[in-house]
Amino acid sequence: MLRAEGAAARGAVDSALAATLFLTGIPGQDTDDPFFRTVLHLARASWNEKGEHPARGIADLVWHEDSDVHRYPTGDPQPAEVDWALSAVAEWRLGKLLERTGQPREEACRAYGTVVRLWSGGDPPYRARADSAATRLVALGCKGAA
Repeated sequence: MLRAEGAAARGAVDSALAATLFLTGIPGQDTDDPFFRTVLHLARASWNEKGEHPARGIADLVWHEDSDVHRYPTGDPQPAEVDWALSAVAEWRLGKLLERTGQPREEACRAYGTVVRLWSGGDPPYRARADSAATRLVALGCKGAA
């Protein structure tokens, strides 16, 4: 992962993506760090956005939608819990990327709607992001937008 970060920093995003592709298949329970998958997928999405095919980042921004929980969570955070905790960040980036790459409007509406649902009652910085997402819902003419 560190070598891939270095390659991406030098502008070799395709090399960084190729070097980390195999890591995307590692199940959460097989990692020692519950943040590993979150960092991996957010980094890959960023690299894709900077590369020649930004729409490929979409796949990395929906990684958190799986249910990779093993046993009842009673101890340290599990990878899936970290994934879920940062899902609104991914959904915000996903909405922007979907719009920028001309994907179906309904997909961006779903992503922004998730941000509104998760953060509209949060602390001020998060509520502000939810307000921005709500503005995008209206601008896109999303169903149910106020």
